Amino acid sequence: MSDERPKEKQRPEIPVLETERLRLRALTMDDLDGFYAFVKETDVTDYMGRPPYESIDAARARIKERLEKRFGYGPDRFTWAVEEKATGRYVGEAGLHSVDKKNRRGELARGLVAEARGKGYGAEAGRAVLDFAFDVLGLNRVQAVTRTTNEASQRSLAGLGFSKEGTLRDYWTIDGKPATTCIYSLLREEYRTEKAA
Repeated sequence: MSDERPKEKQRPEIPVLETERLRLRALTMDDLDGFYAFVKETDVTDYMGRPPYESIDAARARIKERLEKRFGYGPDRFTWAVEEKATGRYVGEAGLHSVDKKNRRGELARGLVAEARGKGYGAEAGRAVLDFAFDVLGLNRVQAVTRTTNEASQRSLAGLGFSKEGTLRDYWTIDGKPATTCIYSLLREEYRTEKAA
């Protein structure tokens, strides 16, 4: 008779993605200050469809909850903390959400703290997530949804090779008001062609 106990179900680990200037990795409690700076900005939380966090304690509770539930560790949602390699600082998040392996698609999401914007970090993190989506998961389509008023995000998506497909009227509700968004998409072959150029 074996003395082995049933093994606890193995939980997946989120893969670390590296770029020239960034490391995309799991969120940790050490990210608290940067995470709080991120989630207290109304121009960030508006795009997340939630109100800003009003205290560092609320941010701490959210990190704790995410760590306990292993939120964003796959298989249908991956969420990375974006770390600036030069400083080791948390500067935002990148994600691949709504992963549908049967239909081979997912949705790109990115957001940065104010002082990290305008440096090309959003595009750099986006490319790392796209490499993961197309090369590791084997997806065929990645889409992104952004508010019609978020021109910086639209420019960044176009720079990554995304095509605007159209407008989603009243797609999100922000502060109780409907918000219209644009939907963009990128196909695997388009991305490969863009990378090879």
